[in-house]
Amino acid sequence: MANNKKKCFVICQIGEDNSEERQHTDDVMEYIIKPATDECGYDAKRSIDLKLPTTITNEIIIELMEAPLVIADISGRNPNVFYELAIRHFANKATIQIKNKSEDIPFDINDQSTIDLWIAL
Repeated sequence: MANNKKKCFVICQIGEDNSEERQHTDDVMEYIIKPATDECGYDAKRSIDLKLPTTITNEIIIELMEAPLVIADISGRNPNVFYELAIRHFANKATIQIKNKSEDIPFDINDQSTIDLWIAL
């Protein structure tokens, strides 16, 4: 059966295996993002979920420029997340920002609507 879902690329900190960062991103993906995107007809993938025929940087940039929807988890203030978010802003396409409720939004993007997550890191 073909996958007729639209693409949703998820920008998030990845972290090392078994790290707090990886646990956070795995939990957010499994319990928050996947159920919501599945219900709305999107197939959500992170960079670690992609099968990469090219370099990871090229593939991420392609996803950021072409995916109909991007969800950016800015929790943890990871520099790669902000780099990727800037590329998505340049693409001027649909983006949803989420973050841990306990964290502030950096000044440069605090005018963007952001959904607070009630989870602990």
